Amino acid sequence: MPPRSRQRDAKIEGGVGSPNLGARRTIHAEMDSSRPMISLLLIVVAICSSGSMATTAGQGPVFVEEPGDVLHQLEGGGNRHVALRCNASGTPPPTYRWFSNGSEVDLTDGRHSVQAGTLVVATRRKGRAATAYSCLAANRHGAVRSRTALVLPQYLDPFPVEERDPVHVRLHAGLVLVCAPPPHSPGLGLRFRWLFNEFPALVQQDARRYVSQATGDLYVARAEAGDGGRYSCYVTASIMGSHTSVLSSFVSLGLKKDATPAVKLAPHVELSLPPVTRVLAGRDVRLECFALGNPVPEVSWRRVGAELPAGARVTASGAALEMGSARAEHGGTYECEARNAKGSARSSTLLVVNEPPSWVRGIPPAELDIGDRLSWACEARGHPAPFYRWLRDGEALRPGGPVELGDDGTLTISAVDLSHSGMYQCEARNGNGTIYSAAELRVLEYAPHFGSSPDPGTAHVVRGGAATLLCRPRASPHATISWERHGAPILNSSRVFVRERDSSLLILNATEDADGGAYTCVAENARGRANLTLQLHVQEPTRMSRPPTDVTANVSDSVLLPCQASAAAAGMNIAYTWEALGRTLDPGRDAEKFWIASQSEDSGDLTIVKVRLADSGRYTCTARTPIDSVSASATLRVKGPPGPPASVRVMKVTNTSAMLSWKQGTVNNSPIRRYRVEARTPQSRQWASVSTAPAEIEGSAVTAVCEGLVPWTEYEFRVAAVSDVGTSEQSAPSRRIRTNAAPPTVVPVAVSGGGGRPRELTITWNPVHPELRYGDDFGYVVSFRPNSSSSTSTSSLMAPRGRHGGGGRNDDVGGDEDDERGWTQAVVPHAETALYVAELPPDVPPYAAFLVRVGTFNSAGEGPRGPAVIVHSAEALPSAVPESVAAVGASASELDVSWLPVPQEGLHGRLLGYSVSYWPAAAANELSAGTRQNARVSGEATGVRIAGLSATTTYSLTVRVLNGAGAGPPSRTANGTTLKPPPSQVPHNVSAQVTPGSGTTLHWDPVEATENESAVTGYKVLYWLESNGPGVQAVLESERTSAWLNLTSDGVYTVEVRARSPGGDGLPARLTVEVTTENHASALEKMPAKKGDRGSSGHNPLGLASTMVVLAAVLASFLLG
Repeated sequence: MPPRSRQRDAKIEGGVGSPNLGARRTIHAEMDSSRPMISLLLIVVAICSSGSMATTAGQGPVFVEEPGDVLHQLEGGGNRHVALRCNASGTPPPTYRWFSNGSEVDLTDGRHSVQAGTLVVATRRKGRAATAYSCLAANRHGAVRSRTALVLPQYLDPFPVEERDPVHVRLHAGLVLVCAPPPHSPGLGLRFRWLFNEFPALVQQDARRYVSQATGDLYVARAEAGDGGRYSCYVTASIMGSHTSVLSSFVSLGLKKDATPAVKLAPHVELSLPPVTRVLAGRDVRLECFALGNPVPEVSWRRVGAELPAGARVTASGAALEMGSARAEHGGTYECEARNAKGSARSSTLLVVNEPPSWVRGIPPAELDIGDRLSWACEARGHPAPFYRWLRDGEALRPGGPVELGDDGTLTISAVDLSHSGMYQCEARNGNGTIYSAAELRVLEYAPHFGSSPDPGTAHVVRGGAATLLCRPRASPHATISWERHGAPILNSSRVFVRERDSSLLILNATEDADGGAYTCVAENARGRANLTLQLHVQEPTRMSRPPTDVTANVSDSVLLPCQASAAAAGMNIAYTWEALGRTLDPGRDAEKFWIASQSEDSGDLTIVKVRLADSGRYTCTARTPIDSVSASATLRVKGPPGPPASVRVMKVTNTSAMLSWKQGTVNNSPIRRYRVEARTPQSRQWASVSTAPAEIEGSAVTAVCEGLVPWTEYEFRVAAVSDVGTSEQSAPSRRIRTNAAPPTVVPVAVSGGGGRPRELTITWNPVHPELRYGDDFGYVVSFRPNSSSSTSTSSLMAPRGRHGGGGRNDDVGGDEDDERGWTQAVVPHAETALYVAELPPDVPPYAAFLVRVGTFNSAGEGPRGPAVIVHSAEALPSAVPESVAAVGASASELDVSWLPVPQEGLHGRLLGYSVSYWPAAAANELSAGTRQNARVSGEATGVRIAGLSATTTYSLTVRVLNGAGAGPPSRTANGTTLKPPPSQVPHNVSAQVTPGSGTTLHWDPVEATENESAVTGYKVLYWLESNGPGVQAVLESERTSAWLNLTSDGVYTVEVRARSPGGDGLPARLTVEVTTENHASALEKMPAKKGDRGSSGHNPLGLASTMVVLAAVLASFLLG
């Protein structure tokens, strides 16, 4: 049969049943990329056929079924039988032997028999010990041992019949009643309960009483009066599906009662946790903790350093902590704490979750030749960590000679021979179980072999290259190799030779045409001889028919680098690869950037998409055939925008210029044509182009002068290079510099002033912007003089004070502002100051006009003087008093007040208007009148109508003059009386008469005024289209009790009629008139409006006439009071 593993000096590992590795005959050539030396490696590996192997067909035993643990119940009479099954596959079929407690089972003892591999065991009634069994399955290839199975008797004996001694405890003390369960089979699950006095009364568990399911003992934290009585331990178990129960003898519990009060006791953990609790993975966990004490302690649980596992639950009123299906992560220290009013107590345990061994890696079967190296490694997990043992054919394997055993589960045989064949088992064991991994080692012996029908191997090599012919047949033991040509052994020379230490290699250097032909490899060992003939062809080398050429491209262009080669041998495959940028290009990974023509296109052209500057460099195309390779290179030059200039520095500075220098940046294969310079100031923060000298900075230049700069201003500069391809990024900014100072060229704007305190001249202006100050120590020169030929003295003018003035007035100035006579100058040395206040002599009248101009200066000199403007000095309170003040009633709520203009000399400033104060004359005077009000009149007006007054009331009033300084003295008090109120009666019997095409005539009854009302002087009619709203009204006045209305347009009109009088208009009577195209009109009665209201009321249509429709509106008049 063919070998299942053929790896000399190799590590053999994997799972049982790993795929077999068959040998195959291959021809492989290795080429040296350099030329002209070409190296060829021709390898010949044998394919073994079943007919050539000196081995025995078949398979060693492999377990299909292994015996498992068996439980059996001990009964009072007769024997019971249990069956242990053992079944293995193999060719020939295995035979079985059984072992009990390490010794072979005697099948003639009457208790044991074998039926088709199954061991039948007759159990004994009094046999309470567990018995271990294992089977050994064997055929001619070897033997394997099964796992060990236990035959376990199951039993629960009754309690002894002896009476138990009574127990006496003090009332409120803690106690424990011991169960002492009877003998039972190990591992049998028992359930414990306690009877109280008689069956079936059971002790109820609570925080005070607990039955341990580990020992069966009954714990009482504090004895109560009702606890006295008889107790029996009640044990139940399930054996082989049968329910079994046993009862202990009763024990009497007596309570001692003292006259003294019960003593309070701190908790004492009576049922404590063991130091270490071990549990098998997958099993349920139950931790018990119970304390005695008075009062009854409360028990709580925690895991030290972590939360309790998910699914953990506290039961039995806190005495038990349960967790299902233990896992490794459940491990840790668990602590219970019992606490009452007197104190607390703790107990803890370390929970260790053990795991039986399980395979991580088993051993695979192996077939090796004589002299090969075997290396097997098995690995198992478990807790605690398993230890390993090796068996061969069921017996423990001992190290020695070529056999080495490692503690980590490794087996090594440095050189196998036929005696090492057999069945091997790796055993992994810990305290929780034992597992086996089995595999067969088969050592083969056979003659050299190259395959059942070997074809001559064919290889190609280029002329002048080197070829290595490798001959490695299958043979066990290993074969000796020799080489022949033309029927004669090959003699070593400097050019053609067999390697000294490895005769399987025939080496030919500097091949010639004559080296082509057949070579024969001869292999021989003790089992036989075989040979194989190889054909070597010498041919012309591959050449580059279309090599890549140098290319220059712009950034973002796509370029094509050609590459095509031709091989001497027709049909020989050529593979193309490209190297560039320090690596081999991968079309799969770089598909978006590089694309190499497919094999079907018979070329290796390289397309580079959207080239970048970084793509510049040397590109090498290599064409490879199975026997050689050829390469050619080309350079890609990518032209792009230049790099930014570096090291921009300011070399020389004047007040309006700065000389810059810089270093040229990278050219990027396109010469720099010119440079652009930009600057910015801290105030603008925006970069802007600046004028330079020369205006066009050539690409070879590294200096330029920036012109047109503002004096005494901080600047930063940056430079950009421009080529035919594009513009570079901006350079890094230069360090910030300041231009030299220069005299200022601007003057303040918005020169104004005025206001302030008496005998002060206040001058204001807008400060000059910092960029226009042109130097430090910036300030202002303020000049002023009277705007007249008067002899006003200015000798006592004082220095400016830091006080802001009020508003002033700017006026154009006559032609004498250039006359330097009489000017007073003051220096304001602060750039941000915008105010100058001068004190004037006492003889300067208020509101005197001055010519004022403001100039500038800085450390470099004085700037221009500003244009002269007129600014007035501070005003004084008016001294003029209005004369001929009079007040006349204009209506029931209004007075017309008038006075004469005041003379200019009494204003002492600019006239702003007048203030009229008025109050009821009934008050004693203006100041005591709580209802005094004021009305202001702007400008030069000499009268005002005061509204909102009471009817038929006399008012007192005064008038004052106003200027910028305030109000002057009041005038003499004048009195005026408002008129009587208008009639309160509304017009009655209002009717509307429509004349087709002519309009509408209204009629109403006359209104009579009362004695306290103003006489009726006429009537006022208002009307409007409702669609337009009351904002669009027509007003008609009449002295009669009728009026004609031009209501010719279709629509609904609202009409109001009211009486007129000197005291004002009375309340209206309102009605609605509808005009249609048929010349019909309808009038709706309206209730009189409330006083002061133009309100409305609902419509009430009346009948119509063909030529005239008169609607008498019955108006309910009323007066408001």
